[in-house]
Amino acid sequence: MKRLCLERLRSKLDLSEYRLVKVYSRIFPERHDITIVFLCKCREGEIRLNDEHSEFKFFKEIPEDIHSYLLKAIQDSGWRPLKDE
Repeated sequence: MKRLCLERLRSKLDLSEYRLVKVYSRIFPERHDITIVFLCKCREGEIRLNDEHSEFKFFKEIPEDIHSYLLKAIQDSGWRPLKDE
């Protein structure tokens, strides 16, 4: 997992926990996407995206306008909104 973070996010994240959620396959007329989704808890680190990614976001609640593919992955992960402490 540390290697994936370094390669995909160009980041050395200090992960306290992680697990595979699911592997998704979507076929479009122009391409075939394979997406591997992990749910991770990070103690610290900085995210710097590589050329394969355009953006990332942190959120405490699921945004209303989230894409259906992302919503499915979040639901499959069992993620729950964070509670303010």
